[in-house]
Amino acid sequence: MQFLSPLNLLFLAILPIVIVFMLWRDQVRRRVLKRLGNDELVQQLVAQTHPIRRRIQTILWFIAVMAIIFAAAQPAWGITTEIVQSSGVQVVFALDVSRSMDAQDMVPSRLERAVLDIQSIITEIEGNDIAIVLFAQDAVTYIPLTFDIDVIDTFLEQVNTQALTNQGTDIVAAINRAMLSFDMRTETERVLILMTDGENHQGNAHDAIQPLIEEGIHFYAVGYGTDEGGLIPIYNATGALVDYKTDSSGTLVETRLNSTLLQDMAELTDGSYLQPATGADVTELASVIQSLTPGELGPQILTRPADQSILFVLIAFIALSLEIVLPQIWGRR
Repeated sequence: MQFLSPLNLLFLAILPIVIVFMLWRDQVRRRVLKRLGNDELVQQLVAQTHPIRRRIQTILWFIAVMAIIFAAAQPAWGITTEIVQSSGVQVVFALDVSRSMDAQDMVPSRLERAVLDIQSIITEIEGNDIAIVLFAQDAVTYIPLTFDIDVIDTFLEQVNTQALTNQGTDIVAAINRAMLSFDMRTETERVLILMTDGENHQGNAHDAIQPLIEEGIHFYAVGYGTDEGGLIPIYNATGALVDYKTDSSGTLVETRLNSTLLQDMAELTDGSYLQPATGADVTELASVIQSLTPGELGPQILTRPADQSILFVLIAFIALSLEIVLPQIWGRR
């Protein structure tokens, strides 16, 4: 079970205060009854407020309050699906997950910064079709086209440089996989955002952009890293830093941003190149995407956690109803 509005659970903190108040009120009530002095009157009052009935009413009241608080927190379990028609543009992020993206010449690291940038952008372009391609020496469609940004966020949290086994950086493979990730059957504009440090160890990236030009796909390159570069950390299975990458001679390997390659690719496609390390605001891409002409994206299956708040509202209603009618039922006995 998860809560869609977990902050509302903080209201549970007031329950101990209410319990203390009710205990104090009962003690005051006993003192008042003792002061009456008239045994016959006291017995009549006690009969009207039977202690067992009063405890049951208190328990029912607490159940109702707790159920209302839980309902406000929107408990959810299971999955609900909905088929919706949508319009917008298709956006594919090609994200470099090679080991060099662990370099910390950007804070917290190149890869973590790229993931944060993707999350910021997709929040601004919600409603468009978005896919994520991961690449190193190979490339895979990590998240197929979807406009469900909650699903994208969930999967992005799990991305790291261990996602792909074969290490290296093949930008050609990334672009080819991105092309396959687009749905060419729909009439809409398409955007490819390449997020990498530009260390292209395989293939000719300049040749790979030709299909982008032919299909009229908008291309943007975002370069992560600095000209000064950084070391490539090595982590163990628990995520602790154990060493830095070295070459065959034992010399520490430094990785630097290849901005020249990315700038050339952007120029050849009439696209743009951005470098966050120099102050470029990558989230500006969201405004560029939003300015494109939307097209029909076809039916989409939207998945959401199934909100079960109504069950707790029902529990609260039943508890309050019993608390109200209990004196009448008890009084007939």
